[in-house]
Amino acid sequence: MMYPLDRRIVAQNIYSIVKSLRKTALLLKVSHMTISRWIKNPERLTYSMFSKARIISESIRSLIQNDPLVMLSQLQESIESTFAFKVSKELLRTIRKKQGFSRKKVKFFNKPSSMQEKLESFFSERDKLVSRGYHFVSLDFLWKKCWKGLWILSQR
Repeated sequence: MMYPLDRRIVAQNIYSIVKSLRKTALLLKVSHMTISRWIKNPERLTYSMFSKARIISESIRSLIQNDPLVMLSQLQESIESTFAFKVSKELLRTIRKKQGFSRKKVKFFNKPSSMQEKLESFFSERDKLVSRGYHFVSLDFLWKKCWKGLWILSQR
């Protein structure tokens, strides 16, 4: 709780008369540690914890946007080298989650070298079945991309 500057100055005046932190604290109904802080420095202290967190959060956001595949250990090293203090991986996970970044790992799927051969054999087998009068039914995901549905090829 933040108290007004007037109350802090009153605490200093009462302490100068009473010369006891605890008695001053009883009179003002605050903690004796609060009175001790007020006597040392009556102005309000600005706590930089929130600004540090904001700076770290923004730097994590920019690091992830620049390299979406960055790992937590790399983020940790970057923050330690930039800001000269350590952060835990759990804090990084929490910040990443609050910013809406996924924790899923990217998987790379390469096209097999024999893909063209497999496609040609598939089409030739399909054409054989269609020419014999078979109905060919497939789910259309890759080739048409316009809608997912059933394609029934009738006899030619």
